[in-house]
Amino acid sequence: MEEEQVSFEDYLRIIYERKWIIIVAFFAVVISTAVFTYRQEPVYEATCTIMVESRKRQRDIFELVYPRWVNILNYSEILKSVAIAKSTIEKIAGSDLPISKTGNPVGVLRGGLSVTRVRDTDILEISVKGKTPQEASVLANTIAEVLIESELATGRKEYTEQRHFLEEQIPKVKERLEIIENNLKKFKEETGLIALSEETGQLTEKLFEFDRLRGQTESELEFQKTKLVSLEASLEETQRTLVEKISQVSSPYILELRRRLVELETTHSMYLVQGLPENNPKLVSLRKSIDETKAKLIEETNKIKDKELPTLDPLSFSQKLVDEIISLRTEITAGETRLNVIKNILKEYERRLQRVPGQELRLVGLEREREINASTYELLVQRYEEVKIAEAGKTSNVRVIDPARPPGRPISPKKRMNLTLAVVIGLIVGVGGAFVVDYMDNSIKTSKDIERYTGLSILGSVPIVKKKNDTPLLLLKGFPSRSALHEAYRGIRTSLQFINPDNPIRTFLVTSPLPREGKTTIALNLAVVLSQLGLKTMVLDADMRKPAVHKFLGIEGKSLAEFLAHGGDIESFILPTEIENVSVIISKETPPNPAELLSSNKMKKLLLDLKERFDVIIIDTPPVLSCTDATVLAPLTDGVLIAVQSHKTNRNALGRVRDVMESVRAKLIGVVLNAVPSGRGGYGYYHYYHYYHYYPEEEGKGN
Repeated sequence: MEEEQVSFEDYLRIIYERKWIIIVAFFAVVISTAVFTYRQEPVYEATCTIMVESRKRQRDIFELVYPRWVNILNYSEILKSVAIAKSTIEKIAGSDLPISKTGNPVGVLRGGLSVTRVRDTDILEISVKGKTPQEASVLANTIAEVLIESELATGRKEYTEQRHFLEEQIPKVKERLEIIENNLKKFKEETGLIALSEETGQLTEKLFEFDRLRGQTESELEFQKTKLVSLEASLEETQRTLVEKISQVSSPYILELRRRLVELETTHSMYLVQGLPENNPKLVSLRKSIDETKAKLIEETNKIKDKELPTLDPLSFSQKLVDEIISLRTEITAGETRLNVIKNILKEYERRLQRVPGQELRLVGLEREREINASTYELLVQRYEEVKIAEAGKTSNVRVIDPARPPGRPISPKKRMNLTLAVVIGLIVGVGGAFVVDYMDNSIKTSKDIERYTGLSILGSVPIVKKKNDTPLLLLKGFPSRSALHEAYRGIRTSLQFINPDNPIRTFLVTSPLPREGKTTIALNLAVVLSQLGLKTMVLDADMRKPAVHKFLGIEGKSLAEFLAHGGDIESFILPTEIENVSVIISKETPPNPAELLSSNKMKKLLLDLKERFDVIIIDTPPVLSCTDATVLAPLTDGVLIAVQSHKTNRNALGRVRDVMESVRAKLIGVVLNAVPSGRGGYGYYHYYHYYHYYPEEEGKGN
């Protein structure tokens, strides 16, 4: 059998028959969504807009290679970092914001934070969610403030460390200078030695001059080394190691440049010893040679660096730090060379001073110590002021364009959208559930199902009807002659007549796969419509296990079991009914051996006798799958009519009935679909709504 395509009518049938599943699912989804939505705490979102400007010192090289958005993305990730979140929470500590009362405020803040870049700009939008409008705006603005403060702290770090160093050194030098001055004053008062001799004075003046030069050189070296430590701390560990390695490389050319630098610095210092001023052409020429040698030394070191750091982008910010560190190391090397030369010169002057008388030598020492410390103090104070100005002048490259404001309405829950989605999802779930239930339902629902799954012919469909007052639902006499129920049975009668017009069916058996499917009702009502054609009709109740014909008709008499067991005059067993041309042989008690009685010769003889007396014989038998009674009688008739109930009879059960009847060579004349819902089964004019089952006590729900 070929599977028929599912039609649009089948979809409508499923929706109609499973409408309660759709309704329940729809309202369940909508109501649960509404309850969840209106019980959900509102969530507000505020947005602070900031602009990230390029750093001036790296704009010239950094932006030549990298797009602006690379730097913007870096700031985006910084804003979402744990460090920024922790600093933000610390900044709002002690406030009455709801986030302060949570167990994990950092996690809550990061979970509600989003950073978005405005397309083709250096602008970032910081959006933060909060339980109140005030909380959302405060958090967004605080995050921007923390970022700006962090940027300032990072930019000022180099100057801050230098300032801290100077703040530590200046009080110490000042205290030492005061002690020395007091000692000098006391010495002069005790000895009465106020001034030095001319020769000693000249020698001392030179000594003081080189002491000042040594102090300046040492201060500059200390300052440069502090700066070097700060710059190296900004590099990663692996890069620091490589820079150290580069600085220790000693190629022949670099060694020659270092030697040349030492010679130049020594010559420069010797000229100073001779008393030449700084603007002397010789000193100017020497200073120029020293600068050129330093430049060559840096250049050669950079060449080695490029070989040692092949993976470092030549235009990255880390590379700029490396270049600055290498340059600073060269300056430190030159400064140390100059300091060594100055120290050697000082040793020479100190040796000469050894010939000075003791008291003058003591005075020279005190004057020299005071001069050195005074010079150092003056230099430190001057450097301190310069560092303070540089630190104060450092600004952040992040600025707020539009601070966050408390939002007027929450972003969640979105009530209208939630309810709209609930309606859509509710319909989808309901309709989908209806189709799933229908797919899993193996019962016969329509006449198409009978043909599709069993290949049996459909004789007709009987609609569901409802009980009106106390009118029995058995006979058609309880309904108008033009009712849908009458039309249904007349249609079945017509189908029976056209099965074999030349040799009409005179004896047929009415059965069903299982109990409570309306076979007795169909048998009696078919008798009614056949009798209306003037045909003498006999209804033989062969269901000895649960007889029902006598109860439906309200008549009493001798039973079929008595005739088959004891015999007698057949006329005394045939009972008339209120319906014209319809007679019955009833069953009442249940014998111990129904199947043996029905398969006896008396039963065969009875059927032959009844064929002589009646035009049509309708035999009501027990369900096929409940016992073998129907299979015993089926071969003795002209055909078998199977009654099935819509939405109850399993299609597999109907298939087994077909197989059983074919195994005993019984002729299957067709199927009657019983209790079809309104508008289904091929009769669109059905408008009744309830029908009953064939057993009065047990089948009150049937047809």
